[in-house]
Amino acid sequence: MNKVLVLVEGLDDISVYEKFFNKNSVDLQDCHGCEVVETVHQIIKSKTHWKYISIRDCDFLVLSSRKRNTEDNFFYTDCHDAEMMMIKCSKLIKSTMLKLCGDDNYDIKARICHELFYLSMLKWFISFRSLQFKFLGLDLAHLSWNSQITNVEAVRFIVPTSKSHKEFPMNAYQRFLTQHPNPDVNHLINGHDFITRWAAIIKNDFHKQYSDRDFRRIVCGLYTINMVKCTSLYKSISEWERNNGLSVLNT
Repeated sequence: MNKVLVLVEGLDDISVYEKFFNKNSVDLQDCHGCEVVETVHQIIKSKTHWKYISIRDCDFLVLSSRKRNTEDNFFYTDCHDAEMMMIKCSKLIKSTMLKLCGDDNYDIKARICHELFYLSMLKWFISFRSLQFKFLGLDLAHLSWNSQITNVEAVRFIVPTSKSHKEFPMNAYQRFLTQHPNPDVNHLINGHDFITRWAAIIKNDFHKQYSDRDFRRIVCGLYTINMVKCTSLYKSISEWERNNGLSVLNT
C-alpha cells in the first residue's frame, strides 16, 4: 500500500478525520461500528505488514474505567465520540453560533448538556451494566423543549428486547446516579444527541432550519486545523508519525 490505512467507525466520521490527515497520504475507511474497527484492526495486524492506524470512539470507556487497546497504532477520541471531540472546542461553538445566528455569546453547550444530562446518564448506565434495553420513539428535537429531560421522561422511551429483562432496574439506576453525581459531560454526552438538540435550538430560538446532517456538515466545515491540533488525538498520532518515520497529518 502506498497510503497509510486509517480505520474509523462510521462514514460520518470521515468528515471529521479528513481534517486531521493529508488526503494524499492516507486512505480513510469506515468500519460500521467500534467492534468492527477492533476486529479489522486485529485481522490486518495478523495477516499483513501494512502501516495503518485505527481510531474508535471512546464512548463511556473513560467514565466506566474500562480497559482500552494500548497498541501504539490504536487511538481513541478525546471525548465520547468524534462530534464531542469537536464540540469540546469553545472556539468551534462560538464560530458556529456567530455564522448561523450572529450571536457567539449564547452558552449553547451548557444548555444542551443540562437538558441531555439524565438521558445521557441513562445511556451510560445501560452500557455500564451491559443491559439490552433500547430506546424507541425518542424525539430529541421536541422532548421537554427548553427544559431538562427528566429521568421519568427518558425511561418512558426504554423498551425491552428479547435479550433483556422485562423491567428496567430503576432502583439500581437511582443508586448509579447517586454514585456518579458529576461526570465529565464531554465523555458522557453522545455527540449525535448533542447535534440533534443543537439544530433544534437553532430552529426554534433563531428560526434557522437545518437537518441534522446539514447542521453537522456546517459544524465540520468550521472545524479548523488549528482546532484539530489542540486535540490529544492529533498529538498522539503525531508521536506515532515520528516513531514510524511517516507523514500523514495535516500541518
